[in-house]
Amino acid sequence: MKEELQNLADEMDIKDNCTELIDNAIGMLMMDPVATKNLVTQIGKMPILIRDAYYWNKFYMFVTGVRKIEDDLGKSVKLSSKLFDNPKNREQNGMRLLGYVDKADSEQKVNYYINATRSLLMGCIGNTDYFRIMKAVSETLNEDLEYLAEIAENTNIIRGNMQLLALERSGLVLQAGIDANESIESQNYAISNLGRMVDNYAISLEDDERQQYYKNEVEQHKLEVDLPTATKQDIDKLFS
Repeated sequence: MKEELQNLADEMDIKDNCTELIDNAIGMLMMDPVATKNLVTQIGKMPILIRDAYYWNKFYMFVTGVRKIEDDLGKSVKLSSKLFDNPKNREQNGMRLLGYVDKADSEQKVNYYINATRSLLMGCIGNTDYFRIMKAVSETLNEDLEYLAEIAENTNIIRGNMQLLALERSGLVLQAGIDANESIESQNYAISNLGRMVDNYAISLEDDERQQYYKNEVEQHKLEVDLPTATKQDIDKLFS
């Protein structure tokens, strides 16, 4: 009986320690200095395995990137106010972010996460699209994400290949009709809105030429929307 009670006590300690660890990790995402200090102390006392070291390295890289974004954008822009504004969101969104960091199989993906976070804090995307982008990045090979960036400006139908088939599974491209005489890989595809969001707000955020392309596209769309209701005088001014 004494041994059973000891085992139960040990299990409770493990559970309590894990809960505290996760709570401090979420606190560090919120740039809470107390939680950050507590987390560093906890990790320092843990027996670190290779997998653990790999995770905490990615986590540190992500948090450092977010902190730099907040410093760049000013004190009024905080990830905590975007994702952790109440206890429910703190737990739910905190666990999401910890999970995506865990799934990142390269530092490049962590960089994409950081870019997406910058887009969120700049107001370019909302919370839901932010997590859609994070999910798509985490579930797609680096090489396929790089291929997406190569074809992102293509607004035409693209002949299928293995990369497009992989991108379809993440929702980044869509089949554009089905040809019964062709294999699945050889079908025609088109880049989805999600695919363009992933490229715009995560993969190619630091590519000035690509960002100019997306800016021009937005302006062209606005022009097409405004023209039907514009007067002839307005149109003449526009093209004068």
